[in-house]
Amino acid sequence: MGWQPAKDLTTTFGAPLMFGKPACYVFDTTPTIVYVGFTAGVGPNGHIFQLRWENNAWQHKDLTHEAGAPLAFFEVRAYVHNAGHTQHVVYLGLNDQGVLDNQVHELYADNSNKWQSNNLTTAVPGGAPLALTTPTGYEFRQLQHVVYQGTDSHIYELWHDSNGWHVNDLTNAPAVAIGPLTARVFTPIATQNITFRGTGGAHIHELWWDNSGWHHNPLTIGAPDALMAGGDPTGFETIPSPGQGTQRVIYATRDHHVIELKWTP
Repeated sequence: MGWQPAKDLTTTFGAPLMFGKPACYVFDTTPTIVYVGFTAGVGPNGHIFQLRWENNAWQHKDLTHEAGAPLAFFEVRAYVHNAGHTQHVVYLGLNDQGVLDNQVHELYADNSNKWQSNNLTTAVPGGAPLALTTPTGYEFRQLQHVVYQGTDSHIYELWHDSNGWHVNDLTNAPAVAIGPLTARVFTPIATQNITFRGTGGAHIHELWWDNSGWHHNPLTIGAPDALMAGGDPTGFETIPSPGQGTQRVIYATRDHHVIELKWTP
């Protein structure tokens, strides 16, 4: 059938207004959208809303209200933890005065879709370093991982196992981040991959993990000036057949060209 005409979910289903970029995923076969709400004439209101496709219609609710959670600053990210049969939304919160608290917050629910909240910064024994930009999360080898840029520009990883939440500082000197991170798992060789702009904002860097630990790869060092970054990267994988695949990192240059970096086995 191809692409169909655009549908206004706010008008058709009464969905709350949206601010910024939504996070979309499928959980338990159910398409789901989460985003920060917007109040006309005011701006972002910090409430995190969910749209969930049920009974042939988009149903919406306020997750921050249901979970009694702090309001969100700017945007949210989401992921599914298949091993735990749970869905997760991570974000930076606002304190009672409406000021950024620089802490990583989490909303989570199982297939009952009843949402609860957790402060991941304080869940780490002794506390995790404060965050500067919106965190992002993913599942790797059945464990939860949340990565973010700290207020010191270091890249931190929060990870969860049967003993609770832990934190790692993934940064080495050449790989200090500016701006939000993007993270993914590359399935064919079982690696974790984090891409970001480095100090100065011109180069794209990657931190990647295999069984020997974390490694740093400067993806654009030595590249022509025309390939220098003007925006934050994002990445994805393509897997044409089991055991094979390609990693791709996409970003904008300073003159707004779209650049693809590609890795193949």
